[in-house]
Amino acid sequence: LETKRYFSVRFVYLLGPPGAPVEHTAAKLEQRYGYSSINFSALLRSYAKSGEKESKAVQQAFVKGRPVEASIACPLLLAEIYRDMALGVQSFVLVDFPQSLAQAQFLEFRVPSTTTPLLLDFSRVDAEELSVSAEGDALETEKATQAFYGTDMQAMLAAMPSLVRVPCRLPAMWPASKGAAVPDPKQCLAEWTSTEACARMMPSIAVVLGPPGSGTNTLASVLASLTPNTQAVDCRQLMDRELDRQTESGMAMRNMLARGQVVPLSMTLELLKDITNLTCSESLVLENCPMYVDQVEHIEEQFRIDRVFYISGTSSAIQTWKDKFVAGGGEAQDFDE
Repeated sequence: LETKRYFSVRFVYLLGPPGAPVEHTAAKLEQRYGYSSINFSALLRSYAKSGEKESKAVQQAFVKGRPVEASIACPLLLAEIYRDMALGVQSFVLVDFPQSLAQAQFLEFRVPSTTTPLLLDFSRVDAEELSVSAEGDALETEKATQAFYGTDMQAMLAAMPSLVRVPCRLPAMWPASKGAAVPDPKQCLAEWTSTEACARMMPSIAVVLGPPGSGTNTLASVLASLTPNTQAVDCRQLMDRELDRQTESGMAMRNMLARGQVVPLSMTLELLKDITNLTCSESLVLENCPMYVDQVEHIEEQFRIDRVFYISGTSSAIQTWKDKFVAGGGEAQDFDE
């Protein structure tokens, strides 16, 4: 887990036409799943006003509604990414990136990573309506909208096999009851879209259950090895390591235990989300969690439970597991025979 932490980076490319609530969606992904959000368009606009050597080329690209050259734009983005990586950040949501395949290739060549393009998929008609309320120069916005639905951008999207589309339609986002006042249409749009995007980016888990010593650890490791970007986690060991390392979470748990309190499930869930970010995993295989049926509902608020495996055995097998568990001093070891 520690080794994977230093060699894994995860990018979510968040795209949408001008006026789409990409910034709000990025903020929700950051808040819920711990991504670091970088607004690529804002970065370029800031550079265009800087008076630097290539700033005029960026200004001209905006005026013409064309992507900025990768050799100019991507070093600016890389500087932001490297700064955050130095602080331990492994997962990023890049707003309005890429504008071209060349930009994506430039970044991915220099930063080995897993990528998930996420598209807020509005129809052209809805995009025209969105562009009316978009901030910035009206002519630039019009050209940017044309470019977004142009041949080059659509070809780029078609070339992304892992593209995740979030179907968006303006009428579906307003209150349905007739005569109901719309308090803030833009806020309504932003909340609906970000909720849908978060649901599609929710990490998944598989749960492995069984008596102590029945082979849950072995099965969890095998399942994780069969699925890309998947990490096996023993939740009991995870909590023990936090206590041993005396992390902030570990000290909080120690204080609770010293007062005779139960460590809440919410702390375990936060640690699991940290693991998905540190290892750039899209899914986890869990042991020793959940421990009680009423915990399932709370887990499903943060993770999508895809599968549950239960290891059962004959009465003689269960007795063997029990005997070896007791002989091992109560340590839940796996026994293959």
